[in-house]
Amino acid sequence: MYKTLLTLFVFCSSLLAETMNTTPPPPVESRPFTANKLHQYLGIGAVAAGIISGLAPKEEDGLHEYAAYTSVAMAAGAVATGFAFHSEDIGPSKGWSDPDNIHTLLGFGGFA
Repeated sequence: MYKTLLTLFVFCSSLLAETMNTTPPPPVESRPFTANKLHQYLGIGAVAAGIISGLAPKEEDGLHEYAAYTSVAMAAGAVATGFAFHSEDIGPSKGWSDPDNIHTLLGFGGFA
């Protein structure tokens, strides 16, 4: 039994020594603007503009109107980029419980 414990201790010690002597990999720098981030920024912007439009007083040629137009334009852009960049991720073959399909249905429902 002592031999087994000693072997286990030596094995764990060598693993720990290897782990502590290795240098961590360099951090991965993500690009600030990609096709996926364009879709993300348009979607977030559409929601933010919609909230602003809902909270703004309803005046003719006021913030409410312009925020609503901005929200619709950004939502249309989010739907277009979603279909353009993620068309292979969506479809009925994966079932309607697939997160990509749920995202598509909710996003299109919010746009409509």
